[in-house]
Amino acid sequence: MYKSQAYNTVAPASGKILSGGIGTNALHKPKRFFRNARNKENNNPANYISARTIIAQNKFQLTQYFRPGGKSTDTTTDMSLGQFTNQFYLTNSMNNRRVEFIDNTPDSANYGKDLVAFSDSFYHRSLLSEAGYMFRVKPFSLTAGIQHVYHKIYLNGTNNTLNNIHLTAETKLSYKGFAIEGKGKLGVLGYNLGDYRLDAKASIRVKEFNFSANLISQLVEPSLLEQNLYSAATIWVNGFKKISINSLSGNLAYKRGTHQVTVDAKIENTNGLIFYAENRSEQFDKNIALIQSKIKYRFQNKYLGGSAMFMAQNSSNLTVLPLPSLAGSADIFGKFKLFKKNLRVQIGARTFWFSDFSSPVYTPYTRAWHLSPDGANFSYTPPINLYVNGRVKSFCFGVEFFHTQQGFMGNDYFSSPGYPLMPRSLRLNMRWDLSN
Repeated sequence: MYKSQAYNTVAPASGKILSGGIGTNALHKPKRFFRNARNKENNNPANYISARTIIAQNKFQLTQYFRPGGKSTDTTTDMSLGQFTNQFYLTNSMNNRRVEFIDNTPDSANYGKDLVAFSDSFYHRSLLSEAGYMFRVKPFSLTAGIQHVYHKIYLNGTNNTLNNIHLTAETKLSYKGFAIEGKGKLGVLGYNLGDYRLDAKASIRVKEFNFSANLISQLVEPSLLEQNLYSAATIWVNGFKKISINSLSGNLAYKRGTHQVTVDAKIENTNGLIFYAENRSEQFDKNIALIQSKIKYRFQNKYLGGSAMFMAQNSSNLTVLPLPSLAGSADIFGKFKLFKKNLRVQIGARTFWFSDFSSPVYTPYTRAWHLSPDGANFSYTPPINLYVNGRVKSFCFGVEFFHTQQGFMGNDYFSSPGYPLMPRSLRLNMRWDLSN
């Protein structure tokens, strides 16, 4: 079961991709996330203050390669798969995701009706198997495979079993500074019968200029949760049609020395967009056009670096697809070396912003963004984040001071209507690459 929305916006929109492709030799460890609601003093009110969401997910994936002939080079010096001209592959993966929403003291203002304490849950297990063949004769390469995906979905006492068979293909032709790439996926059996996605990209490099054009065309079945939802707060059973998305975009990049300027433009048309209004899902059975343009500047020298981005976009239907018309971000940092140049240090600050718009409201029990019931504009106050990154050989660490100015420049900070931004906090990240 897969679905995609190609919107690149600051505000989250309905849509996701649940698709399997050709993987690499990897084993992913399980992850668990806990999100607890909180009371916020001197700030906009936080909804669902007695509620909490628990998310548990893990994914395991293994890809095996079978080569009909030829010997491998020394894998300690060359671990790339490009050293082989042809090989069979077999990918198996298991993906588990469980979401539980608990509200011990439900407020009727949040749900539209009186409720006693309740718990809603959603569990999705998928098993993927894909077999195919990879063939390469410079400058051309081709990969083709067949994929089977088994889905088991439990939703508040109900369960659904889905099977899908997809045909996949990927090709690339490159010669000097010119390249053409293509990807395709077609559902031939199961829930996603008739679904397809086609991606095409052409790029050319001329001196300091690099130009690329991208085309995406897809027809996808709505996700199971958009078709059926059983919750203590709301229930719906829909018969939505497939969603059509067609997108054309272009990118022009210019790099000169330590400076780089990138310009992006995109036009997209969607028919059958699914959106959430109040406590139900609906489908807009007409075309919606999205026009988007973006410019980004980056520079980096021996001691300084930074970037700035500005984006303008327009939706043909701001009621169904509300988006900010303007958005931007900025990042600036300095870097130096310590302890006989063995420790590389980077110190910087970053922020991001978007203009006022009728922002969707996140509803945790449906795990979706719902249209604002009153249509009021949402004003966003950008946070300032300070960070320090360090690296010693293959060991990397980072410290980020999130929302530094909270309390110094007022307390009116929130990420969406009814949801305050994360309070001022310190984050620590570490990574150690042990391969040699």
